[in-house]
Amino acid sequence: MLRHLSDSIDAYLTAAMHPCAWAHGLLQATPGVDKVAAGLIHIVIVEDMARLARPSAWPRGALYFP
Repeated sequence: MLRHLSDSIDAYLTAAMHPCAWAHGLLQATPGVDKVAAGLIHIVIVEDMARLARPSAWPRGALYFP
C-alpha cells in the first residue's frame, strides 16, 4: 500500500514537472538530487517566488537596497 502511494506521488510529480522540464533537468544535474527531490525543490522555489513576488511582501527597506 505504501509503495503504491509512493509510486503515485512520483508519477504525479513527474507529470507536474512536464511544463518546466528544463528546470527539472537542471536540478537533477546536481549531484545527489534525483527526480523526486528535484520536483520537491522546484515546488518550494516556485511557492516562495509566488509569495515574495509582490513588493508588498518584501521586508521594509528592501526596495532601497539592491
